[in-house]
Amino acid sequence: MKKISCFIFIACFLQVTIAQSEKVNWQSFKEVAGIAKDTQKNILIYIHTDWCIYCKIMDKQIFRDTAIAHIINKKLLPLKLNAEQKDSIVFFNKTYYYLPNGNGTGIHELALLLANNAGIEGYPQTIILNPKKEIIFQYSGLLKKKEWLLLMSKL
Repeated sequence: MKKISCFIFIACFLQVTIAQSEKVNWQSFKEVAGIAKDTQKNILIYIHTDWCIYCKIMDKQIFRDTAIAHIINKKLLPLKLNAEQKDSIVFFNKTYYYLPNGNGTGIHELALLLANNAGIEGYPQTIILNPKKEIIFQYSGLLKKKEWLLLMSKL
């Protein structure tokens, strides 16, 4: 009887742990370009930096939240872009590059293009493109769980 009770407890614990561990399934730019041709999903572009405190909060509290991650994975094609990454990115047949500023730092051309499109500065940047690659939502700063759920309900 103790073995059965122990087994049931472990099985329940594992189910709860697995259910709580759903995270956003971030895609590569190459993957999204291929998938976007065959789907009518909107594209989420999350622009962050390694030093941004609000970006770290969103990574830990928002994108690891099971409810939000589930909705994002279901409704959107999620992309994560480090605004200071040095690798070039091909996005919808155009190549974007890192732009050094001469002080050992710089910004990625794609991050600059997307952020400046609406004149928004700061990180994180949350951008949603429709299937025609038009910006339908753009926000600079921390979006809380309640705000994410409201946003997702409108898509």
